[in-house]
Amino acid sequence: MKKEKTQNNQFSQIDWVHKLTRVFVQSKSLKNAFPSTLQVLGQATDADSIFLFLLQKKKEKLIDYPENYLRYSFLGESSKVRNLLKKLAQRAINDGEVICSADPQAHHQQLLKKLNSMGLLNIAVFPWGSVESNQGALIFSWREGIDLAKKFPLIKTLTERFFLALKTYEAFVVQNKNQEADLFHRIRKLYFIYDFTYMISKSKNLSKTLQEGLQRIVDLIPAELATIHLWDNKEKKFHCVASYRINHFPQVEGKIVKYLLNKVVTQDDLLIIPNIKNNSSFSQFSHLKSLKTYIGWPLKASGSLVGVFSFFESSQKSISAEDISFLSTIVDYLAIAVENERLYRQAQHATIEKERHRLARELHDGLSQSLYSLQLFTATAQEYLKLNEKEKLKVVLEEIKKIANQCLKEMRLMVYHLRPGPLLGKNLTEVLQQRLEEVEKRAGIRTKLWIAPSFHLPESLVPDLYRIIEEALNNSLRHAGASSVEVILDKKGPNFIVEIKDNGHGFDPLLVKEGGQGLINMRKRAEELGGDLKIISSPGKGTTVRIRLKEKRD
Repeated sequence: MKKEKTQNNQFSQIDWVHKLTRVFVQSKSLKNAFPSTLQVLGQATDADSIFLFLLQKKKEKLIDYPENYLRYSFLGESSKVRNLLKKLAQRAINDGEVICSADPQAHHQQLLKKLNSMGLLNIAVFPWGSVESNQGALIFSWREGIDLAKKFPLIKTLTERFFLALKTYEAFVVQNKNQEADLFHRIRKLYFIYDFTYMISKSKNLSKTLQEGLQRIVDLIPAELATIHLWDNKEKKFHCVASYRINHFPQVEGKIVKYLLNKVVTQDDLLIIPNIKNNSSFSQFSHLKSLKTYIGWPLKASGSLVGVFSFFESSQKSISAEDISFLSTIVDYLAIAVENERLYRQAQHATIEKERHRLARELHDGLSQSLYSLQLFTATAQEYLKLNEKEKLKVVLEEIKKIANQCLKEMRLMVYHLRPGPLLGKNLTEVLQQRLEEVEKRAGIRTKLWIAPSFHLPESLVPDLYRIIEEALNNSLRHAGASSVEVILDKKGPNFIVEIKDNGHGFDPLLVKEGGQGLINMRKRAEELGGDLKIISSPGKGTTVRIRLKEKRD
């Protein structure tokens, strides 16, 4: 118990929500998901037992799920305890309200007292659904006296997420399985990107992160063989740090892989070799009958090669252009994992750790609501699909597309922020170009960077000015819905003029006069540099952020 309580203290509420959601997404059926999810709920709440009751619709009968979470046995009274809990669950379902031993209603007291005499000192019962459409209940119990009021918010949040995931999951197991499977597969891909970035922000073990990531990749897109090789700059050679089924092809890990890695490095871009065993240029592969197409990507961080990701197409299922596009996106995240590990090793100050935790929080705060909305819209789409409401379904699917695109924008921004300090060893022009290339362009936004020949900003002003520009670009990416953005660095008389323009929704500055913390920080930085910041915008006409800095003369 002490060990579990220690683990509980180390996890925040959002970590437990993430862990619970991850179990559902990775499970291929509800039957596989239940034991693991109940285990997570037990660890998070320190409950001594958790019982799941499901309503069997055809027979209108409440079924006690057999594999409940039990930390202790009930010494021969198991069936009696279960029957009493079943009655309590039925009451919660009928009333559509939570039953809690900390605040029992009069008609529940006798039943709670019986359970109390059997060692269950604290009980919380959560029904699933509304009074009109109940589906079951979760019952948490503790054998020791606890502050149930203190635990209640966490239990309520996790239970709501459990029921939401259960409802969303069940929505896929109905008619039109091909369409639903495809939609579910796309959501799993999106969640993988979200989850892998979260892993990167938390991980302190590169090899473990890459191996887990590779296994998740081949779960989504089947492969005959897959490897991740990292380049050792000191030894001037590649090392395999993660692999899938490499033991099935011992002859591959040697001259053959070395040959392919060198081909990828030489091409310095995506390399595709179709039907490799039949390709006359690769006669050394002719004896490997199960290998089809080879796809290799160079892993790059800060413009330098750090490794190669190799993927051999499955002999059972052909890889699609969409799959290749998805894997190309994942390659960026694999490179970031390598770069993030190097950053962690070099971290000597607490400020770097603080920044990593901040990024992890932003990752969840920015995306959890979008993913929640995605689940709800998916469930709605399923209902319209069953009712053959094509027009309504089209509207909902369009909304799903918008949310998914915004999630990807947020993810690209998070990945960029996970990199080491962007100004390290680079001038302002280089770092702005890198930012626009790696974030805005990859998000499908047209970009333009124009710098006047006379724009020679003192180096002491560059870091703060870059942070202002970065915050303006971040705001545009997250809120403007723009299709193009332009950064202009000009010199007019004694003033340096910087403008960040977009063609987005725009807004009325008078309605947000004070602004959020980001805008406050931008104004403060500009003032500290001896300048000022002005926002020019109106609804439907885009936004321009203008910074004016006076030239300082010695």
